[in-house]
Amino acid sequence: LLDSGGTVAKSVQGLGDLSSGTDVVIGAVRSDVSATTAAITGALDIPQISYWSQSTDLSDTFYPRFMRTIPSQPAPAFALCSFWKYELQLSTVAVLYVQNAYG
Repeated sequence: LLDSGGTVAKSVQGLGDLSSGTDVVIGAVRSDVSATTAAITGALDIPQISYWSQSTDLSDTFYPRFMRTIPSQPAPAFALCSFWKYELQLSTVAVLYVQNAYG
């Protein structure tokens, strides 16, 4: 158990020696940290489960042993757009966004 501080360096350090019988890794919170740690755990065939990482970059294709307990970003966005269209009858919506792995 280690407080990763949300950083890649501390998270990799926290993984330590996984060859000593680790069955599963829980975390990390941030998607960028999970991407790094999932590459390591995946190479060792150890499942990793994140309870907060939402980036679509963490796909089954690149991280086959990575799982999450919440949906990736597109799922809630699609649900919200459907709500606006079908429940609120909105036809034009202005959206502010960022063009990165999360937006």
